[in-house]
This record gives sequence, C-alpha cells and structure tokens, in this order.
Amino acid sequence: MNKVGKGFALILIATAAILCLSPTMTKTISAQTSSAVWSHVYGNSANGQVFAENIIQTRDGGYAILADSGQIGQYYGCELIKLDSQGNIQWNRTFTADHSIDPTAFIQTSDSGFAMVGISSYFPVNNYTRLVWFTKTDANGTVQWTKYYGDELGVYEPRALAGTSDGGYIIAGDYSSNTTTTGWEALAIKIDASGNEQWIKTYAGQNDLRFFAVVQSTDGGYAMAGIEGDSNGNIPHFWLVKTDSSGNIQWNQTYARARLSGDDFDTCNSMIQTSDGGYALAGWTAGGYARDYTEYGSFWLVKTDSKGNMEWNSVIGCWSQGAVQVIQTFDGGYALSGIADSGTYLSPGNQFELAKTDSSGNLQWTYSGFDGVRVVVCQSSDGAYVLAGGGSNLFASKITVNGNAISPTSNPNSSPSATNIPTATPITATQPPVSSSPSDVSVQPMLQLITAITLIIIAFLIVAIIILQVHGRKPRALQKAKC
Repeated sequence: MNKVGKGFALILIATAAILCLSPTMTKTISAQTSSAVWSHVYGNSANGQVFAENIIQTRDGGYAILADSGQIGQYYGCELIKLDSQGNIQWNRTFTADHSIDPTAFIQTSDSGFAMVGISSYFPVNNYTRLVWFTKTDANGTVQWTKYYGDELGVYEPRALAGTSDGGYIIAGDYSSNTTTTGWEALAIKIDASGNEQWIKTYAGQNDLRFFAVVQSTDGGYAMAGIEGDSNGNIPHFWLVKTDSSGNIQWNQTYARARLSGDDFDTCNSMIQTSDGGYALAGWTAGGYARDYTEYGSFWLVKTDSKGNMEWNSVIGCWSQGAVQVIQTFDGGYALSGIADSGTYLSPGNQFELAKTDSSGNLQWTYSGFDGVRVVVCQSSDGAYVLAGGGSNLFASKITVNGNAISPTSNPNSSPSATNIPTATPITATQPPVSSSPSDVSVQPMLQLITAITLIIIAFLIVAIIILQVHGRKPRALQKAKC
C-alpha cells in the first residue's frame, strides 16, 4: 500500500475509534456530575445486638454513629463509630466500665471531638441506682475525661444532649428517687466545658414527666420536649417546655390527639427549633381521631410557633414504632426517621423508615430499604440523606430520592395509603450512576457528535500534511504566507 493509501486507512481507523469511544467518554463525564450512593453493613463487635442511637455528619465530611453495643462480657457498652464520606469505617471505639453503659445522645464538639451521654448502671447501694455518664473524647475518639452526675439514692436517666453557646453542655432526661414512689420527674443538668456541674433541676407534676429532647433556643434559654402523664389512667402526651438560661420555666405546652380508648397515647421522641424560631416535635401517636384504628401507632409531627402554640400537625403511616427523629431539611421541610407501615391493619402497605414532608407537613415521599427496629437520619451537605440502624448488625446507607416523582398527600392529618405514596428506591450501584435529568438526555448526543466531528477534522489535517510532505511540497497556504 502506498503512502497515500496508508493515510486514508489511518483516517478510517481514527474515525471508527472516535465513534466507538465517544459514548463511553460522555458517560464518564455525566457520571462525575452525579452523587455516588453507598450502603454498608458493619459487623457487630458485641455478643448481642447493636442499635444506632444517632448519626451526624462530621466537620471533615464524614459521619459518626453512636451505638448501643449490646452485651460485652458481663456488661452493656457504648460504641462510637467514625466513617469517612463513603461510609467506610475509619475507627471504632468501645466504651465500657465495671457497670453497664446505655448511650443515648452525642454531639461533635467545637474541637472536632465528641461528647456523649448515657445511663450508667452503678450499683454501690442497690440495683435501682442509675447515674448520668458523660464522656468527652478528642477527634480520634480517645477519652479526655469522664464524669458522673447524680447520687446513689436516685435513678438518673439522660436522654438528650446539646452544646451551649458558652462552650458547655445541657443534658435533659428524667429522674426518680429509689426511696419513694413519687414517680418520674423531668431532669435538666447544665455543665461547663470541663464537665463541672453548674446547675441541676427537676420538674415535678401530678403525673410522670420525662424529657427526650433538648436544644438551646435562640434567646439563650432552653427548649425541652418529652411526655407528660403515665400509664395509670393519666395518658401521656407531647410536652414542650421553654426555660431561661438558668432552667427556670417560662412557659410549657401540651399536645394530644383525640382518644378512642385508654390505650391511646402520644410519645415525643425528638424536637428541633425551626428556622422561623418555632419548634417541630416528632414521635409516636396511638390516637385515632375518633374514627377507626387504621392510624394506630403512627408517626406524629407537630409544628409550633415560638411560644409553643400549635400551627399544624401531620400524621404519617400507621402500625409503626413511631418517629424517633426529626430534622429540618434544606428546602424548609422535614424528614422523620423510624419504622412505620403506610397501610392499615386490614390492608397492609409498604413499610418505610424515612418520611419527607414539605414545610407545611404534607407528605412528599417515603423511603424503605432496611429491616431494623430503630432508624436515625441526618442530611448531608450535598442534600442526600444518610440513615443508620441496627439489629444483629449495624448498617448505614446514603440515599438520594427523586421527590418529583412522588405526589404529596392532600390532607396532612390522614394516613397515606400505599397506592398514592410509592416507596422511593435507593441507588445501590457501586459506580456513580449516570444522571438521567432532561439536560443530560439532550446534551449527550450533541456532545458525541461534536467530539466525533472535531477529532475527524484534526485527523484529516494531520494526514494531509503528512502526504504533502512525502511528495516534497509544502501546503499552498504555507507557501503563500512565506511569499
């Protein structure tokens, strides 16, 4: 084959290669613009079950999970697991003592360390004593100090923890004296940055009082939420308390649904202060609005103004273990995690672990993908949701959901059916998925065509220059330029 023939052969080979490779190159570009989604199951280091108490995104873009690790030898312990941004374990710390530790809450501190609280089963007097266990670690989970609060004559159960503007901490929970039968009192403890107790207060009433959530409010005081009531005819319901910076009550409000029987009750498990200065409370409700039992055991979300006056409430799902956590999402809506069934006891629907509402409590979509007993959630900085749960093993998954494909319910106070609230599907591919947005669909073929044409033109020019040089001539354009 002469040199001219070789040139044309080179052109044909280059053209074929370009047309074959262009779609692959385009897919790679599209994949890089999509969020990678991951899911991991972590082995249980304890000789028993493990449950996720909370998950947070850390300052380095990774995540941390606080877990109740089940039985470790004779006692129960606490685990703190640090993940990277892809959910891979960076380190795992187990905290044990000569007594059981039941972890309940944690936060990341300003020095990138962690502060944790839990219930310590401390037995110097009798088996009814419980103390508040508090541990501060550095960024690698190494213990810096540990302190206990309470006395040997009471049962102190911390349930919630928040950082305060002075660098200290506020702990909320419940208390009962093991020498009397006065029932449960709500508990609040303020400590400084070194763990020194600044004040401790209990709040008593005619019925049992317990706190399960606490935040420092924008005015420097504290908002604490939980339940008021007991199981002896005084039915528990949502309870929200606002105090000043010293823990003195400024106002309190209760929220309850209509009752069908003495078995109906409400339990508030989580509370946040919202972007408008109000509050959102979430938990479990067994009230049926005096209609039927199809909503028994539903997620219940209550939104209030800054004074605790209810603005709206939303019931989601039925036959559930209730919402264990609520967060406000970047779009101003709310995400509630837990375990629920979207059907009824007569017509079972799809179980879900995450429910997303708009800013008015209207359900937008639900997500299911796990089979656990307690699921917690945080929203990552890229807008995705990261869930953690447990059972025989600890698990975590980062999901993205196409909310546009899911229709919200028209009535926020009614349980959705499985037919109009489809379950969102997590992306489980090991490689980043190719985006399927309208812009990608229209741009991809055009990008392939432009790429192919450009490279073909370049190949023709190169071969033409080679052919002309072989014949001992310079391109006319170069000759004219020289003249």
